[in-house]
Amino acid sequence: MSEIEESAEFRCRDCMRLYGIEYQGRRLDLDEVFSAEWLFTDSTPDDIVEIGSEDSFLAYSDGRPIDKTERVIGAMTSYGGDTSSSFARYIPENHQGLLYIRDDDAAGYVTWEELDGIQVLRQLFVRDRYRRRGIAKELIQAWCKEYCEDGIYYIDEPNDKSRSLFSKLGHIDGDGEYKAIELYPIRGVGNSLDASQTLPQ
Repeated sequence: MSEIEESAEFRCRDCMRLYGIEYQGRRLDLDEVFSAEWLFTDSTPDDIVEIGSEDSFLAYSDGRPIDKTERVIGAMTSYGGDTSSSFARYIPENHQGLLYIRDDDAAGYVTWEELDGIQVLRQLFVRDRYRRRGIAKELIQAWCKEYCEDGIYYIDEPNDKSRSLFSKLGHIDGDGEYKAIELYPIRGVGNSLDASQTLPQ
């Protein structure tokens, strides 16, 4: 079990919605956890990735050691998982992450891991209040530029919304600078791959 999964979360008794986490023996509400002020108090992300906007940047996490960047991504994963069943588990010991900060607030993230030298996008999430502002697009473009050196990456079980985004970027069945290949687990007799899809060798 991941250290992130062992940390305490606080949820509403009636609806089970996440409203806070425990960090170093202190109970924190999500507004505090998602603030850049909390992220940078007595802590520094593994790296900062500039994205050209004056009020926005990305905080990089290599997953080790588990610190505030990983806690924010973990809390967002739990928060997002409350509203969607398509959320992949965030395991910082195995995954890298980029946390999108806009106007001193954590707005979204992308997580991935490397498989045979190719990046596998595990999760893309933007908080409700920041949707329809181009953040998911910025996240994917910055991630590809920084981490997809060969111009190819896998997407772990994309949902309809993310598939639409990757198609608009030209990454799926398009002529974009990067090529995304959809990955699906084999489940029983029938699986999610159709006859036209194969995994690259």
